[in-house]
Amino acid sequence: MGLKLQEVPAGAGVRWITQAFGEFRRYPLGYVSLFIGFLIALVFTLLVPFIGGIVLLMSPPLLTLAFMLAAHASQHGERPSFDAILVPWRKRLPDTRRRLLALLFFYASLMAASAWVAEAFSGGGFDNLVEAYRKGETSPEQLEPLMSAAGVTTGLAWGAAMISLASLLFWFAPALVHWGHQGPAQSIFSSVLALWRARWAFLNYGLFWISGFVAFTLLTNVLSAALGSTLSALLAVPLQLAMTCTFYLSVYFSFRDCFGEP
Repeated sequence: MGLKLQEVPAGAGVRWITQAFGEFRRYPLGYVSLFIGFLIALVFTLLVPFIGGIVLLMSPPLLTLAFMLAAHASQHGERPSFDAILVPWRKRLPDTRRRLLALLFFYASLMAASAWVAEAFSGGGFDNLVEAYRKGETSPEQLEPLMSAAGVTTGLAWGAAMISLASLLFWFAPALVHWGHQGPAQSIFSSVLALWRARWAFLNYGLFWISGFVAFTLLTNVLSAALGSTLSALLAVPLQLAMTCTFYLSVYFSFRDCFGEP
């Protein structure tokens, strides 16, 4: 696929979400199985010392690319499956695996840097919180001051800011490596350029998702008050899975509008 940036109207942001919900309704079990299967595979990977931690840091772009590949296959008559996770590593002509691996290592480095910055700004607050959790005997009343400490709040804010920035930089980057055959640096540049050119569409897209998650939180609180925490949690899980899968699917439709059909 040659890179071909396209003009994207502001209203496209909401359309991506409605398209994603429509796609999820076609194959809900397929996409939920893909998501859960990815998490299970990640848990087993964490059993491998050192490598598991690196793979964990690489996992968000990998999951995004897997959903984009599954959605693309679905648009061409194939059912989404767990196999989408393996597709990038089977591609030999052209061989983009090294480029994708380099991109993922860069993302993992940014995530590690985010954790380091959060810890540095927390002034040791994270260490105290982790130690309290590790003991397993700390009451909620004792945890509350540790969690609300000024250093912890500042560290979380800085860490969240860096993670958000990395997410924006890598929004389309894995797909541009896989479909566009671009290098890591070029894919990040192209991703940022596409986000900027379609900024009004992404603004609507972001506002819609924020509103959706706020509504979901309010609904969960209402269900918890009416039905109890246990039953409300059971009802909330499938809704949360649906929203999560739909979010990842919407990235594919935003890519298709920004760059054309892969």
